[in-house]
Amino acid sequence: MTTTVQDAKKRDYKSSVKGAVEVVERIAAEREEKKGTDIISDIKQRAYSGDVEGLIPFLDHKDWRIRTAAVLGLGHIGDARVLKPLVGVWKDDEDEWVREQARDISRAIWHRMTRPLGLQ
Repeated sequence: MTTTVQDAKKRDYKSSVKGAVEVVERIAAEREEKKGTDIISDIKQRAYSGDVEGLIPFLDHKDWRIRTAAVLGLGHIGDARVLKPLVGVWKDDEDEWVREQARDISRAIWHRMTRPLGLQ
């Protein structure tokens, strides 16, 4: 076999491996996206049922979108039980958007809770 033919076979092999890797990465990304959609559905169900304790673990998720959904879910519940976890996110989350959502929701809940007492 000549060097040119061997080089061509090596290039073809590298191309097919690269293509296979791209397909596997695309499938993994699609699965991760579906898993994220399932998580969002779970967060919604927990928020609608008032499950504060069930939402708290999502506040530590690696994906900022999941953490934001958990913050919004706690905001949907909107009672005093959610203030401590929301303030924790407000102070410590790595993502500015998530912190801002936690801050705004915490303030709104606090304002709503203290208004009847005349504490502003």
